[in-house]
Amino acid sequence: MSIRLYNIFLIILFILLLCSCRKSTVDDTSNKSSDAKISSNVSLDSLRFKSGLFSTTNETRYENEVDGGVAAVLLFSKNKIDSIDLSSTIFAINDSTIFYKRFQNISNPEYPSSPGAVAGYADKYYLWSNGSRMPATTFLPLFSDIVSSPAFLDSCILYWGLKSKNSSHAVFAMRYHIVNHILDSVYLMDDEVATDYSGYFDCPIKDSVGYSFSKGSHSWHVDKMFNFKKPR
Repeated sequence: MSIRLYNIFLIILFILLLCSCRKSTVDDTSNKSSDAKISSNVSLDSLRFKSGLFSTTNETRYENEVDGGVAAVLLFSKNKIDSIDLSSTIFAINDSTIFYKRFQNISNPEYPSSPGAVAGYADKYYLWSNGSRMPATTFLPLFSDIVSSPAFLDSCILYWGLKSKNSSHAVFAMRYHIVNHILDSVYLMDDEVATDYSGYFDCPIKDSVGYSFSKGSHSWHVDKMFNFKKPR
């Protein structure tokens, strides 16, 4: 098979993976389910009402030497998908596709320090669809698992893109179209981004003209055609 045909095959396979939806239902369980907010301002409870597929159980507080959060087991049709960090962005792309940040247990005698907590950390972002899991960095250019702060808006994944530049980073507004795989990007600024803090950048949001990318009190605006506007 030629390289050209192989690449076409991969693109078709990925489109089918994202667009397919599994028709099944989930019965209510006795386990506690999460009401963690996803980026579209819809809770996982609302997703369960809509599709009857995704839910969480076994919520647990975790701690490490840097920060802490809440972890849980993510279920699809009652089957375990993965361990996830409920403190990070979670959003469903369709009834059988979800974007989330994985939780990883660790063995550390100094943590946790709080009763009932476990030692662990938020690991990497993944796209899960119909039984297959793909790291976000494999299809989202310039994506950082720590500070990209992704959001799902208008059937696209919007995030902050980082490109190493001498002792700092060139920072971009990024938009990835899930269906046709088109990538839009616009340069915003240079920034050191010397941090492990996941909230360094705010998640992109929609406004009356397009999208806003904010860091603290500073905001950059990108219109719907992804043209840069002056900071405001």
